[in-house]
Amino acid sequence: MLSGTVSIDANKQVVSRWTELWNEKGVGGVDEIFADDFRDEQLAARLGQPVTLESFKASLQSLMQAMGHAQFEEHELVAEGDQVIVRWTVRGVHQGMLWGLPPTGKAFAVDGVNIFRVRDGRIVERRSFLDPGGVLGLLETG
Repeated sequence: MLSGTVSIDANKQVVSRWTELWNEKGVGGVDEIFADDFRDEQLAARLGQPVTLESFKASLQSLMQAMGHAQFEEHELVAEGDQVIVRWTVRGVHQGMLWGLPPTGKAFAVDGVNIFRVRDGRIVERRSFLDPGGVLGLLETG
């Protein structure tokens, strides 16, 4: 291994630790695992402004309230260099406004993939991809 580089396994551990922190503490885990210069271009596009750690935490707080502190389950981690890809399922109860959808009170499960970039033991970038079928399931009533 080159001097100053972090192993792929260490990067995978950082991403897995984020999943653990979310499931334990929700937004409270952000400061422990994300870099000060973290970015999320997809979230930035939704918010209409660059993402800071504070805006990221606010977005996560709103998600947590809408999803009843949903829990994430990792299915697989694949890593190369500074990137870690995680395939996951999030389960919760739709308890508040979520992406413009009024609460249904329904339990849900949505599958997705995140691509993280890790530097010096901290997450510096996240890209998220959700299964649209799972999200559309939140629209169903009855």
